[in-house]
Amino acid sequence: MADHGFPVTRSLVKVLATGIIKGRTETTTVNLEKGPSDVWWSRFKAHHPELTSRTADSLDRARVHGATPEAIEAFFKLYEALYVKHNLEDKPHLIYNCDETGFGDKPRSREKVLCKTGRKHVYQQQQMTREHITVHCCVNVARDSIQPFTIYPSYVQRNAYRLDGPPNTLYGIQEKGYMDSELFLKWLRHFIR
Repeated sequence: MADHGFPVTRSLVKVLATGIIKGRTETTTVNLEKGPSDVWWSRFKAHHPELTSRTADSLDRARVHGATPEAIEAFFKLYEALYVKHNLEDKPHLIYNCDETGFGDKPRSREKVLCKTGRKHVYQQQQMTREHITVHCCVNVARDSIQPFTIYPSYVQRNAYRLDGPPNTLYGIQEKGYMDSELFLKWLRHFIR
């Protein structure tokens, strides 16, 4: 499950174990209302040394399905060809990367999840929420950055968000607080300036 972005939590393992126990005909000492005890959990983990508990990092659904080895390799081949074609080897101030991140109203669960021992990162797909703010950032290889672009949902009062924001920050409003083609064009003009 962890390999597919849906790692199993301790509480889910206990629910699944309770379901298995309820399906058996023999008697049990497990309290079926509360589920397996902490002692059971300790024994389960001791019996499965290939599993460990970790805190999962968020990973949105598009990255889960789009970050295949083939897609990554194709990207870097294209990138390398453009890098050489435009003679950018000694011009780090001309190589920029931009990305956006979202902030929602639903706090991320800090409950530990199970994964194979030795795994460096464990990702958990993000749950979409009703409230959303997007921040679009841009930095070049020389470590210079331009002001962020913050996008609020349309219900936020116009100009109310600018009161305590960083100076020269670009702001936008979109119905649900996400980047769209119109706002990206606004940001691109800002970037060119």
